[in-house]
Amino acid sequence: RHHLKSTSLSSPVPHPNQHKPAHKSNLAMEFSLSNPFFADPHATVTPPSSVPAKIPEAAAGIGLALQALRVGSRTVVMLNDAVRTKVLPLVECASERCSACMAALNGVTERLEGQMVGVLDAGIHFELAAVEQVMIAHQIRNDFEPNEDDEFAFAQGEHRSTPACTAVIQRLNSIADAACEAMQGANVISLLRELGSQFHAILLLHLQKFKFNTLGALRLKRDLTEYSEAVERFDHKSPKLRARYNALCALANLFIVAPASLPALVDDGSLQLTQEDCMKFIAQRTDYEAVKSVFAGSAFALP
Repeated sequence: RHHLKSTSLSSPVPHPNQHKPAHKSNLAMEFSLSNPFFADPHATVTPPSSVPAKIPEAAAGIGLALQALRVGSRTVVMLNDAVRTKVLPLVECASERCSACMAALNGVTERLEGQMVGVLDAGIHFELAAVEQVMIAHQIRNDFEPNEDDEFAFAQGEHRSTPACTAVIQRLNSIADAACEAMQGANVISLLRELGSQFHAILLLHLQKFKFNTLGALRLKRDLTEYSEAVERFDHKSPKLRARYNALCALANLFIVAPASLPALVDDGSLQLTQEDCMKFIAQRTDYEAVKSVFAGSAFALP
């Protein structure tokens, strides 16, 4: 088995100027040719969204990686067949030679697995970089700092995700559709789990670029709920990943609750963030000057 590099789902929160998360995750992506890697071309594969199963142009990076892996996988299958049907019958009476053949075959397979992981890792990083650019292009300051005097906007804010969220989820679904069309079994689950893990870190970095008023925080909570539901469709059997996204949804409460309620929220541990990270997010409230008086003289360190 080989493992892809992954980003951490836990504290400390990465700095917004940090382009790529530098820490590793315990949630590693496992890849093995001993697992059914590519779906049978005649089998029915159900992708996680309603988009027809294909490699969309929006997922070109992962699509190219999957096409390369399809060739590699077929090569390994043909090599195994050739060794077992052509070579082994010639040396079956010589156990040492038979063992040497199998050891050589296993060595080639293991090296190919490592190279395939590198290709797939590059495809995931390409796609997530594109996801990040989509998010940056569509997210605007007014998404999270709207006019709170607009009663209609306030009434709708809790129920409408931002255009950036909609665009990002479409892109994530395109990637997942491509993976589900081309892969199956434990490998596709691992790829989607890795996608959700790395996207979590990108999302944390993105949120640190904005200020939030109450209405903006309601929209943020709607966005985070949408992101969480999208990732759960990719992998509903990962309690760790689901727990991290649930905590991310709860993060919006730091921008919603009244200033007087913040110390208790930070102290109860439900956000799964360090006290220092909580205070950094609180500093992104538009009413931060008023919040400072709540924490004056407390044990909480203001940023």
